[in-house]
Amino acid sequence: MHGLPKSGAKREPGKQLARLKGGLELPDEIVARLIRMFSVKGNTFLDPFLGSGTTTKVAMQTERNSIGYETDESMLPLIREKVVLASTSENCLQDELTIIKRGDQISA
Repeated sequence: MHGLPKSGAKREPGKQLARLKGGLELPDEIVARLIRMFSVKGNTFLDPFLGSGTTTKVAMQTERNSIGYETDESMLPLIREKVVLASTSENCLQDELTIIKRGDQISA
């Protein structure tokens, strides 16, 4: 596998941490296949590790809803960018992005 140290190779914790901090971003097509395989149009996906927002973007493009949680606020610009791009797609279920930060009051 690419990116994994070979047996006996010297590990550099700083490099591993930097690579892992960016998270894992799957190609849109893989995410789309999984979403279509395990749901129908109108379903809602929960993404507890939102990361860059790929699942939310693809869910919107495949006419599904998505709820995601991300603790790293530095990812917010990238998430917004992906969701805006998805919302311009012809077949989006909805183009609403609501961001709730820890400690915010939620009104019903």
